[in-house]
Amino acid sequence: MIAQCTDCECEGGTCTFNVTAGRCQCQCQDFTFGDACSYGKNETTAHIESGAVPTRKANITLEIYIPYQDAYNNLSSLESIKFINMLEKEIDAMCKQADPQAYKTVQVIKLSNGSVVAESVVQYNYQNNETQISFLNNELDRVLTDILNHSNNLQKISQAFCTDNVLLSRIAFQPPLITNITDLKPYINCSPFANYTAVIIKGQWQCVSPCTTNPNYCNQHGDCLNDIKKGPTCKCYQTSLGQFYGPQCEQSMPLSTTNGINTTISTDHYKPTFLSLNTEDSPSPSAFSEPRNIYSNVLLTLKSPIYDTRNIKWTYAFFTWSGNILSNNIINYWDTGYGCHPSEIHSNSTIYTNKITAHDN
Repeated sequence: MIAQCTDCECEGGTCTFNVTAGRCQCQCQDFTFGDACSYGKNETTAHIESGAVPTRKANITLEIYIPYQDAYNNLSSLESIKFINMLEKEIDAMCKQADPQAYKTVQVIKLSNGSVVAESVVQYNYQNNETQISFLNNELDRVLTDILNHSNNLQKISQAFCTDNVLLSRIAFQPPLITNITDLKPYINCSPFANYTAVIIKGQWQCVSPCTTNPNYCNQHGDCLNDIKKGPTCKCYQTSLGQFYGPQCEQSMPLSTTNGINTTISTDHYKPTFLSLNTEDSPSPSAFSEPRNIYSNVLLTLKSPIYDTRNIKWTYAFFTWSGNILSNNIINYWDTGYGCHPSEIHSNSTIYTNKITAHDN
């Protein structure tokens, strides 16, 4: 059994407790990945609004040679309900045999005199598959007729009603309302994924990511990631010559190193105005792994973490900015006590910080 957690945010997954790690973490669904399950794969099966899709219907008429009762004129009578339940139980299994995955339901809609003439309607769901749609429209008629006409199946119905004679007098399919895979388009839904597009791939509707439909989104200067809530976002490359940056890695700047901190920029899709640091982890160097873009023409002030010996945990100060550090700006960094002195980090730098989460101010 997987323990549930409430202290982690998972966009496309479930927050669960990892016994080995001793903490809560996101367990992603098949089509998402990332620490918060916030990124989607390039292709995922489209969701179909199945309740709205027309079904493949057939009318079935069986003649059951038992005495007709006047109570059968009212389908709500106890006699009718008993008869209908027994008949639907028998033909349900037979109709399901014709296409187990597509089968939906069978319903007796009328009982009339002539021994007992039972009229039923069977329904099959159209699925997101060109081959299956073709089967329902072109092959199901023959397959279902053969099943219902089979002597063993007719005998099962006869035994259920204690009679020696049951006849399949008619089976008629209504005209198909879905003729091919393209007819499913009005019922395809990719809305759970931002900017995904519905496309037919290998006979099925798929939700295709914006990174796939626009392969040059990051101008070949970064990796395109499909944020399932915000849309495409870029993780820009750093080369030996410089760092690419910008929402679509459309700009570049030469690398420099100041006070031991390498210039590295990674962009968010929107302009953050407030950042807070995670309060659970200690600031080990290995945890400094998430660069964020610092926007232009500001003086950035950053306070270091403080270890609270009373509460036995690390706490963090906050810092704010409003633009790229691109031209002769200054970042002031100092420790809040414990004997450390202020120092300056000059222009064109981005600080690696521990687990940044962006918020609108």
